[in-house]
Amino acid sequence: MRALSAVSFALAISILCTSCSRFSESTSELYVPGSGLLNGRGDGYQLKGVSLTITPASIDLCEHPSGRESTEVAWNTFRSEVQHVDIWVQDGQSRAKRWTTGSTRGSAVTGEWVGNDTTFRMTDTETGKTLALRQVYLSKCLGRT
Repeated sequence: MRALSAVSFALAISILCTSCSRFSESTSELYVPGSGLLNGRGDGYQLKGVSLTITPASIDLCEHPSGRESTEVAWNTFRSEVQHVDIWVQDGQSRAKRWTTGSTRGSAVTGEWVGNDTTFRMTDTETGKTLALRQVYLSKCLGRT
């Protein structure tokens, strides 16, 4: 019985590893909700060879009680098939709007209109394919002195 359990376990691990390697070949990054907030990128995902960062990635309500702040959006893609990108913005309550269009590398600063759930999406201008997505969140004020 124990030998059968060990064989079953080994077979299950083998199947999982095979599917993991296929997954990593077809997808460049595994999405884990909130993981981007840990490294300051904002929540979201990006394809391999693409970078989209939001600074700051969260809005501190102690410093910005209105829940709105100006942010820097920086992008870069090393994907040879991409010649130009569009950066779209959506606030969670309205339709996405093209915020800027440009080369494959750049940055721009927003006005003080970025708030909770503001989403930035970078697309390939020619194909419309989403290359990266970042979302900004509020950090609740815990009564710092």
